[in-house]
Amino acid sequence: MIGRFPIIDISPVTYFGGEFVPAKAIPNETIPVSATIIREGHESFTAVAILENSKGKEVQRVPMREVWPGSNRYEGLLTPTDRGSWSFSIEVSAENPGEFKKTLLSRSEKFPIFVERERALVGSWYEFFPRSEGAVKNSDGTITSGTFQSAAKRIPDVAAMGFDVLYIPPIHPIGYSHRKGKNNSLTAGPTDPGVPWGIGNADGGHDAINPELGTLKDFDDFVKVAKKNKIEVALDLALQCSPDHPWVKSNPEWFTKRADGTIAYAENPPKKYQD
Repeated sequence: MIGRFPIIDISPVTYFGGEFVPAKAIPNETIPVSATIIREGHESFTAVAILENSKGKEVQRVPMREVWPGSNRYEGLLTPTDRGSWSFSIEVSAENPGEFKKTLLSRSEKFPIFVERERALVGSWYEFFPRSEGAVKNSDGTITSGTFQSAAKRIPDVAAMGFDVLYIPPIHPIGYSHRKGKNNSLTAGPTDPGVPWGIGNADGGHDAINPELGTLKDFDDFVKVAKKNKIEVALDLALQCSPDHPWVKSNPEWFTKRADGTIAYAENPPKKYQD
């Protein structure tokens, strides 16, 4: 809505999917708030940027100054102090010098700011596959998978390299239908473990642990070792399902079907993910 004084091209603002996406910050990070503000004639006006905390209380009101003379572009600096869902707005006021003197006022709508912990802004990440850490190649050429227990032994080395976050791929049971083989071949051998992103088989889906990696307790212990070494664990949240996923049978309406009635597999052309 355009008020008495147009306040347009407001930043930081992103509109997507029918709603405003929150700008992001960390506590005590200064956020430049800017807008193009217009008034007819030569009279001056005052513009302020307003910050409200997660409780909706106004906690900061700062003057906005023209970035460059004649540009009509104004900027002010706001600083949220705590984590949570904050918001900002812009207010413009001016004195009407006419016979019926009064204060003219325009105010923008409120725009969201989501204030997160510092790690959300910056951190060094290290990735490994738990099944690769401690894996053993047997005399017959087969591979015995690494586990959470064997992978946990590697965590102190990751910490020693200065990393903050340990990123691991999905840890759920892997499907058998259309399982990919070595070097992403379309035909898997009898001992090929498959791709962790092809989630789901008779052992379960997104709410289960791949038994080759261990148990839920083993995973909890893995996270505890990471925490002891001041490392956070980031788990890849992959929503795709293999054809063997329990949800395919229990909730077929969740999936896209092709003309022949089969469930469509994921594609990212030219890549195809039949598994």
